[in-house]
Amino acid sequence: MGYFVRQADLKTDFENIQALWSRNAHAVTASRYSWMYGANPAGPSWAWLATTQVGEVIGCAGLASRLMKIGSQFARVGQAIDLMVDAPHRTVGPAMQLQRAVTASSKEFAIPLIYAFPNARSEGILQRAGYRVLGRLEQWTKPLRSAYKIRDYIRSDVGVKAAAFIVDAVLRFASPEWRHRTPTGIRAAMLQTFDERFDDLWDRASRQFSLIGDRSAAYLQWRFGR
Repeated sequence: MGYFVRQADLKTDFENIQALWSRNAHAVTASRYSWMYGANPAGPSWAWLATTQVGEVIGCAGLASRLMKIGSQFARVGQAIDLMVDAPHRTVGPAMQLQRAVTASSKEFAIPLIYAFPNARSEGILQRAGYRVLGRLEQWTKPLRSAYKIRDYIRSDVGVKAAAFIVDAVLRFASPEWRHRTPTGIRAAMLQTFDERFDDLWDRASRQFSLIGDRSAAYLQWRFGR
């Protein structure tokens, strides 16, 4: 079966993309869509659709703008996102065509770098499309409550609560944070928004890195505040 790839119109193709995401159990709302593809402070985002010969949308891929500090200069780069293909069409062809359309856009949109965080199923496709592995992403998680995990082993709600009470106490007292003392003159504060102090911190801290993504107040407000 032959497939075609075209750049999506982010306004008129929303329903096609939403239907595709829903079929593939990808959480999507109109607000999330407009947040990612319309309100990005780094610049515009783009999407591509894969269709069958009769025009049926069976896959999509996105590219989001991202400001990155490279050396002492800032550049707008792209992050490949939302690669998805309907199950009956998950051969190498459609996904490969979508990713090649994404990477081919770098000259048109003057993007010097495109990067991605693929899962195990898509990593091979991205490498065949021209991406190179620069490193492995490690995700560290610190459990604060244990009940969600204990439910895998104990079915009784009473048993879960009793076991979690004990395990949570052990987690709290075994945590090294209990032995940490805040330096004199330093205090923690809960803020309602990201203000100019975050820009000051970003300006000072970013000098320690030769390559780092934007962490300005505007980016943090978009990424976490909205």
